[in-house]
Amino acid sequence: MFSPLCFACSVKFLFDNYLKYVGWMLFDKIGEVRVACLRVLDSLYSSAEHAPHLELFTARFKVRSVRLCIWVFQICSKLVC
Repeated sequence: MFSPLCFACSVKFLFDNYLKYVGWMLFDKIGEVRVACLRVLDSLYSSAEHAPHLELFTARFKVRSVRLCIWVFQICSKLVC
């Protein structure tokens, strides 16, 4: 998870040289790592203060994020049926 220090110094950690590691972990083979990344991203995008600084990250990792959401939806729908 994003530590409280990262939120306290958010201006520094919202630069691409830090966020790219979160984006790369979206491709990790371990599901728990991908879930942790999505939780971090959810907290960042939910913040009115942080969301405007995520444009470059969004452009770079949007396709992977959408694919993860579709994959999770497919898994959940199979479990429900």
